[in-house]
Amino acid sequence: MINEIPISPQAKATVYLTYVLGAVLWIVILVTICRSIFIGGNWALKGCLLLPFPVFLVNVLLWRATGTVSEFNTEITRIEEVETHASYVIGAVLGTVVIAAALKGIDPQRPLPPGFANLQTGALIAAVGGVLPLYWIPNEKPAWLLILRHLKGLPLVYSIALFLGGIAALLSV
Repeated sequence: MINEIPISPQAKATVYLTYVLGAVLWIVILVTICRSIFIGGNWALKGCLLLPFPVFLVNVLLWRATGTVSEFNTEITRIEEVETHASYVIGAVLGTVVIAAALKGIDPQRPLPPGFANLQTGALIAAVGGVLPLYWIPNEKPAWLLILRHLKGLPLVYSIALFLGGIAALLSV
């Protein structure tokens, strides 16, 4: 049985702010980095790049329904799960790049789709640079771990969206 602890209004506000800023950052990424890919891409690619918005909304709604934080050790386990999922994304990205390189080696005349390398590189950077580092070592307060988990969840969602966008781009050619 997981013991749930009430959370302070400041910690709740921080979690909400995390997702709002995460959505704003994703808009900035779409407008600056992925704009040419997004404008010229197919609908599957566009859907993949828009994936973070409903994911953030669902995360906020699900978290709002409970409004609590788990015990310290449970939160540590949840952070480890986020990091484990990021390692799966890293493996999938690297596997996809190897497959794309093999396809390119088989048919050198076949071009890789525009933006594929950028999307896969972005997914790798988001997963490795955004999820795996230890930002800080929180004290014994579980609320800090809750915030850290949500902070690490944002780049995980970014990496999944970029990875799926790269797959959609690869399949479109």
